Amino acid sequence: WNAMAPNTDILVTQGPQGASIFHDNNNAHNIPTRPMPQEEIIDSVGCGDIFTAALTYHYFQSRDLVSAVQAAHRAARAKLVSSNASV
Repeated sequence: WNAMAPNTDILVTQGPQGASIFHDNNNAHNIPTRPMPQEEIIDSVGCGDIFTAALTYHYFQSRDLVSAVQAAHRAARAKLVSSNASV
């Protein structure tokens, strides 16, 4: 991607290991998250969508990719401990 789209960052999510931003100089910036114990997870459906939505919102607000990823981690974590299921 570096040859075809210079000055482009690639974000790779890694589940409980967090996420990494790969810069055009082939350096990676790892952004950890706090893994959640399986027994605390209520509902994981839609966590990737929540992460992407939060990332996009916070990035367009701040133009800071690292802080946007951190906000997206928090949003996905909040989704893991909640449920949208109606009983």
